[in-house]
Amino acid sequence: MKLLKPHPLANCFPRITPEEQKELNEDIRKNGLIETIVLHEGMILDGRHRYQSCLLTNTKIATKEYQGKDPAGYVISANIKRRHLEKGQRAMIAATIANLTKGRPEIKSANLPIKQTEAAKTLGVSARSIGTAKSILSKSPTVAEQVVNGQITLSAAKKKLEEPKPKPTGFHSDIPDRIGRLIPNKILPMWQRAESEAKSAKQEVSRLMEIFKEALESNDVIYCEAYPKDNYNHLASVKGNLERAVPWSVCTKCQGATFEKCDFCKGRGFISKFLYETCVDEQTKKVIATGIANERKSSQAISSQRR
Repeated sequence: MKLLKPHPLANCFPRITPEEQKELNEDIRKNGLIETIVLHEGMILDGRHRYQSCLLTNTKIATKEYQGKDPAGYVISANIKRRHLEKGQRAMIAATIANLTKGRPEIKSANLPIKQTEAAKTLGVSARSIGTAKSILSKSPTVAEQVVNGQITLSAAKKKLEEPKPKPTGFHSDIPDRIGRLIPNKILPMWQRAESEAKSAKQEVSRLMEIFKEALESNDVIYCEAYPKDNYNHLASVKGNLERAVPWSVCTKCQGATFEKCDFCKGRGFISKFLYETCVDEQTKKVIATGIANERKSSQAISSQRR
């Protein structure tokens, strides 16, 4: 059986949470598929989560072709009725759909861009909000995705992108690493990127682990050739390895100064918790701890004098 993929229009809406997917799995396991999955252009226009539940629970899948002339409007209507979405999410979804339909010729029947006023009315948001969302989408697709997923509000995203990046005033930033030392400005961008990307990667691995875990618990024959137990264990190992991409401490060898040539941090300027705990000797750790304590005392003394 050929697996179906979600239609790009369907993917404009955020995925449900793992907890919500579990609840849907149980409901379909007990009651079967009640609402038919809608297809368009050979892909799932509506019902991608129900489709996943059917696969996980070995439930018979029922599909039908979309017969209308406005697939974008249909997807919007179907999702707005059944999901609670904040205004910022709806504005970003409208901007994403508009951007998708005018820039993706392979979406045959959705080629014409949606009018901003029409999208605003359908999704219950102002044209101004959609304009803001479009601006965010063009500046940073990553931030736009955070808005769609409800991780950040539209106004916070706008403010985040409008804020000028502070210019380094010295060697160190005012942001401490996990053990208390200030992170050098030179490595701060890479540190922040590593934190963000490693977190996202771990979340995606966790989502895949949930799929294989569900397959194992339900003894789902769909995944019999996919070796769910082996894959689950492998993904658990991958998740553990991703921890080593998460910054923990400024490199104890190069101190984040000459990191480009440092063989300890491999050109990052920072090291992981694993590397810090297993490869940094106790004497070095004591020296670092003493230095941090002295810096704190000095800062407190300066603060007292200013009072």
